[in-house]
Amino acid sequence: YGPHAKPKTDTSPQRLVGSMLTINAPVEANFFDRRVLDEAEGRLAQKGWGGLVSEDRLRRNLLSSQPLAFNLFGFLKQHPRAVIAWLASLGIEALDAEVRIEWAPPRKAHLDTGSAFDVAVIYTAGDGTRGLVAVEVKYSEDLDAQRIDPSAKVLDATRTSGRWHSGASDRLREPR
Repeated sequence: YGPHAKPKTDTSPQRLVGSMLTINAPVEANFFDRRVLDEAEGRLAQKGWGGLVSEDRLRRNLLSSQPLAFNLFGFLKQHPRAVIAWLASLGIEALDAEVRIEWAPPRKAHLDTGSAFDVAVIYTAGDGTRGLVAVEVKYSEDLDAQRIDPSAKVLDATRTSGRWHSGASDRLREPR
């Protein structure tokens, strides 16, 4: 059991939670292997990638989607042929692929929302065009409790870009 949140002081009361590692848990405890830990450490040090990486959540929360994203896609990033094969299973014939975890393009380049991808796989297709597969990782989050309020700019882009299924913008506010 570890504290729900990192204590502010040594004498702060702590609510212990079974899904949290202790404060002094080994740094690698929440990661599949050393290479995944290195990927997470590198992302924590990365500046200018947008996205939000919570160090405490990443290192100690056993049920968080952030370590899950790193454990799965950080591992896949070490195996580029596996990423290409995964894209092929989605019907995408890619020549190469780059995996970015907890990343967003510059705000002005994507509707100025500040939103980030849990995982973005940026690839080059056989015809030379570039594409992106975005992955939203959910593990133990309560999706019924989550509500979003997309901006008019986001709703308009969803309706008019031709890249979304008809009616997708109407479902953006639905809890699931």
